[in-house]
Amino acid sequence: MRGVAVSGNGRRAVSASSDKTLKVWDVPSGLELRTLRGHRNFVNSVVVSEDGRHAISASWDKTLKVWDLETGRDLRTLEGHTGWVYGVALSGDGRRALSASYDKTLKVWDVESGVCLATFTCDNAACCCVFIDDHDVIAGDAGEGVKGTV
Repeated sequence: MRGVAVSGNGRRAVSASSDKTLKVWDVPSGLELRTLRGHRNFVNSVVVSEDGRHAISASWDKTLKVWDLETGRDLRTLEGHTGWVYGVALSGDGRRALSASYDKTLKVWDVESGVCLATFTCDNAACCCVFIDDHDVIAGDAGEGVKGTV
């Protein structure tokens, strides 16, 4: 397992794995609900929407995927990074995603359309990221941390 995320209500968890899959879990029972397949390399990170209906995964295949957790369907693939994608975060309103990549960039995505809204360049590989609120983010790169406004 490379990463795990839990929904806001604590009922759903999604784990990211080096076997190129994600697993959806029912937290109260501990039962695996389904396996999500579609990435072509390690799945490094995942974030779950507040309501537990969707997840976004970040992979070493240089993409992010938006998933419907009820059906297991891959809703869309976010493409644009030229290096492994290490981290992903979701804004509080669930409308924007932030990705951190080995290509030394952070990208802000419109989740519904899959369009890249902004790209920030780091001095080193971007490793992790989080939304502080709907406009500010903190990201860590292989050198020093980066803070930006989106």
